Amino acid sequence: MSAKKYGENVLRAVCLIIVFCSASLAAEIPVLKQGGRVRATVRQDTGEGTWTVTGTLLDLDETSLTIAPSDGGAKVQVSRDEIYGLESSVKPSGHGKGALIGLGAGAVLGAMVGYSGGDDPEGMLSFSAGAKAGMGAVTFGAVGALVGALTSSGEQWESIPNKNVQLGFCPGAAGETGFCIAGRF
Repeated sequence: MSAKKYGENVLRAVCLIIVFCSASLAAEIPVLKQGGRVRATVRQDTGEGTWTVTGTLLDLDETSLTIAPSDGGAKVQVSRDEIYGLESSVKPSGHGKGALIGLGAGAVLGAMVGYSGGDDPEGMLSFSAGAKAGMGAVTFGAVGALVGALTSSGEQWESIPNKNVQLGFCPGAAGETGFCIAGRF
């Protein structure tokens, strides 16, 4: 193979790699949306340490982000140059759903266990099967809600690149790993 032909083939291969990597990076890098939930880690004014603000993205431009904090405080405007890390929420917390599932499962199980005990014989402290089912449902339901809330997943975050040039690995066209370069202008 001639040197010219070899050079043309290498150039084609490099162009294909750039096109495939660019397409995969474009799909992989999350985009900030106004109204979306974000978490920004910002450098302190003194240059020592960082602080974090989590909330709703109100506005963004080339130089800054404006965030309405989740705690209800005054809106915060942050310079992009001072942002150390930026994340976008991709999945809300599942704690509420987990608590509801645990409550339902615990209440059903508690009612079944309580009712299966039957009526108590007459005496100073006796309960009917229905009353036991109610007490079991309340007790097991509360425990189930607590366990469901604690074991369910929290909010999931995805990192937003904050650099003009990114180097890294990305998936290739046939599932192999490739080296990618991405730029922001």
